[in-house]
Amino acid sequence: SLAGVMVVLGVQAMRAEEIQGRAEPVLATATSRRLWFVSYLTVITTGLVGLLLTVGLTAGVGAALSVGDGSYIGRVTAAHLAHPPGVLVMLGIAAVLFGWVPRAIGLTWVVLGYGLFNGLFGAIANVPQLLRNLLPMEHTGNPPLDSLDWPAMTTLLVIAAGLAAVGLAGFGRRNLEAK
Repeated sequence: SLAGVMVVLGVQAMRAEEIQGRAEPVLATATSRRLWFVSYLTVITTGLVGLLLTVGLTAGVGAALSVGDGSYIGRVTAAHLAHPPGVLVMLGIAAVLFGWVPRAIGLTWVVLGYGLFNGLFGAIANVPQLLRNLLPMEHTGNPPLDSLDWPAMTTLLVIAAGLAAVGLAGFGRRNLEAK
């Protein structure tokens, strides 16, 4: 999904700042590693929610106009806002890789690619449910067809925060790399 691409590219931008030597001068000031890392993740998270809100709202308006029922605006918008917890887990995975093994950040594309494959072809290819359950996006329900799974969404948010914290711990311990 576009949201997953945005998340992966956001973390790769952090890596590019480091590799190209632009992070080091910033971190040599009063800006701490923690603040730098968390600010990037905050901007990515805000962008993710903003993107899904905008897409949901415009899709909801389009659905409402096409069927003449204004209730679609809220339902379709809410359906799109069910996805951030799963995508934030992907952000957490990228943060862990960036923090501990920055050269492996590209592995996040494998998670995204598997998610896209599963979403488009998982049912057709008869991907076993056990393998489908590995994807965080599988656990939030399929609104507006299904109701939101609030316990799963909360669990995913806790997992995402935990992964981000692990990534931050790794980033705080390792040396910066530059070309």
